[in-house]
Amino acid sequence: MMAGSEAASQIEYSSKYRDAVYEFRQVVLPPVLARRVPRALLLEECRWRELGIQQGHGWEHCETRQPGATMVFRRRLEVGAAVAMEAEYALKATAKAQKAAEALAAEKAAAADEAGTEGGAAAGGKAIIRPRQRAPPRAGGWIDS
Repeated sequence: MMAGSEAASQIEYSSKYRDAVYEFRQVVLPPVLARRVPRALLLEECRWRELGIQQGHGWEHCETRQPGATMVFRRRLEVGAAVAMEAEYALKATAKAQKAAEALAAEKAAAADEAGTEGGAAAGGKAIIRPRQRAPPRAGGWIDS
C-alpha cells in the first residue's frame, strides 16, 4: 500500500473550464485514494484536503464520477468575471445571428438572380417585368372574349 504523500503525488488535476456562473476543475484520484471517497456524499473542504487534494480557497466538491475515481470541484466566479462572460456569450450569439441573417440574404439574392426577379444582380437591383404569355388553345380552338 502506498504512503499518503506518495498517493497524493499521483493525483491528476484537469485544466479549469467555466460556464456563466462557476469555474470547474476535475481531479482524478489514484485507486488507493478513490476507495476512501464515499460514493453518495459530497466532501467538505477539510475531508478532501485530508485526501491530499490541493486547491485554492473557494472550491467546493460538487460531483463524483466513475465510482470515486474522478471528483469535480467548482467555485463561483467573481461578479465582474461572470458579467464579462455573459457579455461575451451575448456578443457571440449576436455575431452568430448576424452571420445567419447574411447567409439567408445571400441565399435569397442567389435565388432571385436565378429566377430573374426583384433584387437580382443581373437586373441591376431592379425588377424584370416579362410580358404575360397567352394560355394555350383548348380543344375547341382559341377562345376570345
